[in-house]
Amino acid sequence: MNEPEKKFHYGWLIVFGCMIMVFCCVGLAINVFSIFVTPLAEELDLTKIQVSTVMSMISVGSILILVFSGRIYQNYSVRIVMFIFGLCVAGGFLLFAWCRTLLQCYAAALLVGIGSGGGGMFPASLLITRWFSTKRGIAISLSAMGSGIGD
Repeated sequence: MNEPEKKFHYGWLIVFGCMIMVFCCVGLAINVFSIFVTPLAEELDLTKIQVSTVMSMISVGSILILVFSGRIYQNYSVRIVMFIFGLCVAGGFLLFAWCRTLLQCYAAALLVGIGSGGGGMFPASLLITRWFSTKRGIAISLSAMGSGIGD
């Protein structure tokens, strides 16, 4: 008896792409930020507590964008919006290179937070739900592993 040939499900490539996006938007943006505390404090002559509040601004940016993420992803292409949020994370970290005051660091952190909140697990779960009717839990878990790669 012939068994049907199993084809590769394209959704697993989507899971891999989501894992990379979660790594960039969550793993790098949030989990790795503590690496920058000491150099940023020394460069700008700030206390570590002042620099640590920058992380709070990343969280504020994430919270602010998550309020609107559902509507954004409902009205626009997931691919384009994820790309824009990825650019926000990259642009925010690029802005950190030019920061000379704590207020400028807050602005850069808000941009990183917006990208992190909008480009992290929310769109990954949307995409995976669209591509999988079974094995969704495994697929979402694999994409969420991206956040831990940066640790």
